[in-house]
Amino acid sequence: GLAVGAGMNGRGAVEIVMAELALSMGIINQEIFSVLVVMAFATTLTVPLLLNATVGILRRTGELARESDDRSGTVIVGANPLAGAYAECFRATGPVTIVDQNPAALDNLRAPGASKVVGNALNWDDLNRCDASTAGRLIVVVPNLAVAIAVSGFARREFGIADIYVPWSETTSGAFEHDFDRLKLKALATDIDSIKALGSGDEPVSTELNEFVVGGPESTDIATVLPGVSLPVAIETSGHLRPLTRNLKLRPSDLIWSLRLSAATSHKI
Repeated sequence: GLAVGAGMNGRGAVEIVMAELALSMGIINQEIFSVLVVMAFATTLTVPLLLNATVGILRRTGELARESDDRSGTVIVGANPLAGAYAECFRATGPVTIVDQNPAALDNLRAPGASKVVGNALNWDDLNRCDASTAGRLIVVVPNLAVAIAVSGFARREFGIADIYVPWSETTSGAFEHDFDRLKLKALATDIDSIKALGSGDEPVSTELNEFVVGGPESTDIATVLPGVSLPVAIETSGHLRPLTRNLKLRPSDLIWSLRLSAATSHKI
């Protein structure tokens, strides 16, 4: 309400025209006309200051609404094989950018078609280089839930990203339940421990992205349909592609993408 009111203050030209008309008709005198002109200039000059202040309040409280129809693309935070799998899945839906502070991990990451940014996802300039202001989706695959929550809140508050996915943890998710609700986060089907097992990314890890069609009855247990030792990545239902989340009901004919791990990596999970 305050932001709208501040924006409506920029109507000085209309006030001056009306005041000049009233003066010519003898409705007001020169003194009142001068007061109205000064008021018109004063209120118009306050518009940028008031808008900046009120929009800043909305941004800090996470209430700044942005149009999502024109937003496309995916920002992925973290440089591990799971990030590469997400990049490969979603590159057809728009531009994909992976950001991580570890340049070696980014160099070792196989992510065809994705842009890579060495930077801190909690730094405005670094995340802005990922085109976060136009991204429609954020996927965080770091092995620390507290960091994932912090990045999610920052991206929503500063860049208005609404569709945000973070890993889950049986042991620590309860402590962040309020944050999940407040930020409307979606819990990925892959847990924190599995992401930790992928390592720091300093050394290349052998993985393979597989896809298969779900058969059999409906189920919410993704582990029963994954081939071998694999991590769930994405699901396509009726032509709609999205990251696979916890407790999602799988239906026959759903197309599933999973990341099959090498024997050296799978024994850690």
